[in-house]
Amino acid sequence: MKSVGPLAIEAHLKGKRHLDRLKTEGPSPFQDYTCECGQVLVHVKQFQIDQHLAGKPCMERRRAMAQQKLMATYVEPVHHEFIFESTTLNPEGLCSIVQFEDK
Repeated sequence: MKSVGPLAIEAHLKGKRHLDRLKTEGPSPFQDYTCECGQVLVHVKQFQIDQHLAGKPCMERRRAMAQQKLMATYVEPVHHEFIFESTTLNPEGLCSIVQFEDK
């Protein structure tokens, strides 16, 4: 399995003197990256790389990733809502309201 992740692409670019970044070809999530030096790097999703290295079938990891994504979509809106509420609180504004009511 010939695969390259983002870190390997960066290492390829840093290892040689390149004028431009790698160019992607094709609309699929499994895109090939062509460098200006002529080398083609094959991009494969990270879970497939992990499972190939671990010697396990990709489908097992795919099911686990699907479950993890469902959990993330359930938790994420609550997390953003918490951040939004906490960032909109203005302690100085609350103090000024209290001072105004005391007068």
